[in-house]
Parts: sequence; C-alpha cells; structure tokens
Amino acid sequence: MKLALHRSIIFWSGLLVMGFICWAWHDSYFLNRFFNHRGYGVSHMNGGIAMAKITTYLGTRHGSMNTSVFYRMETFPPPLFIRSEIPPGGTKPKEAAPNPPFTVKESWTATAKLEAGATRIFIPYWMILSFTALLWLALLLWRAKRRSVRIEV
Repeated sequence: MKLALHRSIIFWSGLLVMGFICWAWHDSYFLNRFFNHRGYGVSHMNGGIAMAKITTYLGTRHGSMNTSVFYRMETFPPPLFIRSEIPPGGTKPKEAAPNPPFTVKESWTATAKLEAGATRIFIPYWMILSFTALLWLALLLWRAKRRSVRIEV
C-alpha cells in the first residue's frame, strides 16, 4: 500500500501552515507588529504571539516597529502569563524599568510592577509549531488508516 501523500490536501495544507508559522517565527525577531483596541492588544514579537489587557486606554493603534534594539533574543522563549501585582486603580510604585536589552519575561515582569490591572499572555511560536505538527501527523495517520480500510474492502 502506498500512502500517496502528494495527492493529500492534508499533507500540502499542513506543509503550508507550518511554513507560514516558521516564517512568522523568523519575522517576529525583527519586527513587532501590533494592534491595540479598547484596552486589548495583540502583538507578534520576539518569537511568539503576545496578547494583553491594558488598563491605560490608548485608542485604536496598529503598526510595526523594530524591536531588535530593545530585546535580547531568545531562540526558544518560555510561555508567559503575567498579571499585574497592582489592582486596578491602585498606586504605582516609583521604580525604574530595566535597561535594554532585556528578555520578554524581564520586560513584562517590570511592566507588571508599574501598570495597574494589566494581564499579559505570551505564546511562543515553537509551541504553536509543535501543536500544529502533532495535529498534522495525527490527521495523516487517520488518513492512512482510512485509506487502508477502504482499500481492503
């Protein structure tokens, strides 16, 4: 029995999706692309996707900026979930932010100490790629099993 992967839409779409994730991972080290709206923000930066709830209203903004100056690049950054230590409406301590370059975790930990009510989530691209590869392999195995049952009948 031949798998005939070259005829499988699951095979080609999986390669396309994983290729896009690899491109986004590489691109995220050079440009920070962001979109903020009504206190919520999504950003593509430093090897991952960042989502934030910010109490400071900045209006709707979007764009991109070079972040290689501000952050120390990590090949496999850890996933992060950081919630502000200050409740909304609380007072902010007078504390200086760390000097660049710093990792995403160092930056966000410092920001959580300064910004009241903020919540931030960082999902690295290596986790997204791993999950996608596992799902793709499971679908390919399901397809192979389905094809073998159809051929035997």
